[in-house]
Amino acid sequence: MKVFYEKQIFEMLVEDFDNPRFLRSFSEHLSLMYEKAKNRSIDDPLTSKPSKQNSFGHNRHALTQSLFYKSAIKTETNARYERCKSNGYEYPIVTVGRFYFTLHYGSSPNKLTRRKPSLIRRQNSFINNELIQPKLFDKSNFDINKLRQADEIYAEIIHGCRGNGLNFDRYGFLKVSIPYTKESRNENEQFLHLVNINLYEVLQELIKNES
Repeated sequence: MKVFYEKQIFEMLVEDFDNPRFLRSFSEHLSLMYEKAKNRSIDDPLTSKPSKQNSFGHNRHALTQSLFYKSAIKTETNARYERCKSNGYEYPIVTVGRFYFTLHYGSSPNKLTRRKPSLIRRQNSFINNELIQPKLFDKSNFDINKLRQADEIYAEIIHGCRGNGLNFDRYGFLKVSIPYTKESRNENEQFLHLVNINLYEVLQELIKNES
């Protein structure tokens, strides 16, 4: 059962995606990207054994980022590349309604806290800090109108694979999270996610609405 604010954000995602084309295109080809990454690393006889897992991660990243952008272009969804101001790395952003998404790998479908976020994630999460404060998401204080009136909400599409991380068809997950940063007691910055919403459930709702 979804908590109060998660249900509201789920509904907002369905409203803004409007149709299933982008999510369907991206999700249907995601397992193939994992298989290609595995073929180029784990199964590659020319890749040394100590390098296989690291090579798999690099290949998975390149292939899924490319799929993310190409799926948007193919379905006429707004997409562009931006450069991270801190390190110069270029990365794709897909914009749907008030949400703009970046793509990331995650180790768990349920994890909400990250101690050392990438520079890209930190840079983009700043937009949520003024708009989305932790108290906003307490059930007693939640103001859905404040969130609905936002012009831009940064969210992350996170893919991952449980088990040994290789069999996406069997163990894969795809979710969306809304991040923000805050200072912890020891003055180290914490990177937190307010919700984990299953994107396959969003896709199912979009398909149902379309029929």
